[in-house]
Order: sequence, then C-alpha cells, then structure tokens
Amino acid sequence: MSSGRENIGSNLSSRNSSSRRIALAGNTCANFLRDKLEQLSIQPLIDLVIAGTADDDKLSRVVAVATRITTLRRLDQNIPIDGKKSLIRQLVEGDEKLFTQSCLNIHNNKARHIVFAILGWTTMLYDPQLPPTLESDHFEIAADGPTCFTKTVASCEKAMRPFSEVLYAFGKIIPDNWGSVGSLAAQDNVLSVASVNVVTLQSGNITVKWVHSLSAHLDFNSTTGELSVFCLPSFCEIHNGPNTSLEK
Repeated sequence: MSSGRENIGSNLSSRNSSSRRIALAGNTCANFLRDKLEQLSIQPLIDLVIAGTADDDKLSRVVAVATRITTLRRLDQNIPIDGKKSLIRQLVEGDEKLFTQSCLNIHNNKARHIVFAILGWTTMLYDPQLPPTLESDHFEIAADGPTCFTKTVASCEKAMRPFSEVLYAFGKIIPDNWGSVGSLAAQDNVLSVASVNVVTLQSGNITVKWVHSLSAHLDFNSTTGELSVFCLPSFCEIHNGPNTSLEK
C-alpha cells in the first residue's frame, strides 16, 4: 500500500513541477511579448494602421491584432502578409475591423511592417528590426546567425508572396537536412551539438551569443568563434501544446 501511495505522490509532484515550469515559462514569454507589443504601440503613425478611437488603449488594440494574426496563421501557416486572402485584408475586413481601410492601399508599408514584426515575435523564427516611422520599403531582421541568415534586409514587396518566401528571402531560416553525421564530422568548421559543454566552449575559445531567433540557435561562426544560443527556451516549453503564448 505504501508503495502505491509513494507512486501517486510522485506523480502528483511531477505534475505540480511541470505546472510550475509551464507557469514560469508563460510569464517569461508573456513579458517578452508584452515588451515588444508595448514598443509597437508607441510607434509613430500606428493610428494610421490599427483601427480605434483616440480614447482606446493602444496596447490592447495591438494585442488584439497579434492574437488575430496568430489565429489566422494556425489556419494557414503560409498565408501572405499582404494581397488577396492575406493577413492584412482579413484584419481590415474581419468582424473585428482591427486595421483601417487605408491598409488596403497599394504599397502600404506601415501595415506590412506591423504584421512582419508580430510574425517574428510570435514565431521566434527571426528578430524583426522596426524602422523608425514604419515607412521603409524593406523589411529588416537582426543578424543573429551567419549560416541561416545570408541577408538581413528584403523588399516589402515580398509581403505579397506566401510567408515561406518571405522567410527564404533572408536565407535558410528553416534549414534543410545537412546530411549524415559522418559527412559533418569531416568538416573542420562544424561544431557537433553532442560535444557542446562548458569544457569544449572554454578550451575552444568559443563565446556564446544570446539571440532571440530560434532559427539561429546553435548557429556557429567558425571565423569569430561565436556560438548562437536561443535566449528564451521557455518559448518552447509554453508552445509544447495546442495553445500559443498569447492564448495562455
């Protein structure tokens, strides 16, 4: 009988530990995302894009936009940012009318930048760099990893294409299979994940570069000796389920 009670207690303890871990992860992700959305809410010209009155709370409006974008992407992960049947069009014409009608104008880069930034923060595939006035004619991301990101800028006209094409405009953000372990071992500039620990980092004069992009995680720059490490592992914990960080 005591063994049974011990097992039950162990299971409950494990569940509680998991719940605490998820709660902490949720708080970390929520804080990161809230900070980014707050920065977006005070951007110049934001009222020309996100619908509402002067009395409305801007942050709440931005959060509503981010939540809707996340929901739409779950239905179609390759949905374009702009154009017919795009994120922008659905934000304008949807029941909530989250974007202003002016966002349907050709070459409305302000709306494109807002959606591009939110996609980056909610997927963590890249770290978007917002232009000062949202009017730049190109998207920009942080240069987090030299292997996956071959470019840091791309034309805003890419917004008319499926989202995967926007990603590939910056490089191999979603990497292909590199091949067999044997072929990798033969390369002098490849750092094996299995061999990464404190000793190998110190003995190899390798420095850690903390990044906000999952795509750049464990990207190794053999020239500078920098190993990129994703700084928000809690993002993976909180997304280990059917709901997103915004929903949780």
